[in-house]
Amino acid sequence: MTAQQRLEEAQARVAALQAEACGLAEQMHQALKDGDNDKYLRLMAREHAIPRDLGSLEADVRDLRLRVTRERYQALADAEPGLRARYEETVRRNREKIAAIEAES
Repeated sequence: MTAQQRLEEAQARVAALQAEACGLAEQMHQALKDGDNDKYLRLMAREHAIPRDLGSLEADVRDLRLRVTRERYQALADAEPGLRARYEETVRRNREKIAAIEAES
């Protein structure tokens, strides 16, 4: 599976979790109206797990976006002479800038 496919899959999982969170709120409200405390507690436990799951997936999406971008640049660099050197120089300068910013904070 390519990085692009993994990215699309991760983005779909993020959207599904967000939709699940919306649905849980409605289900919890209905469980309270019905007086079904056990169901309410199960739904509440799931609701509390969603931010953790969502945070992990969003981190995966960020990493995959970077990987996809890196792969695209790499493919361009491999296809065009001279572009590779400019790409590597840009990467080096960006790493230096990031290191400087991190050193300041």
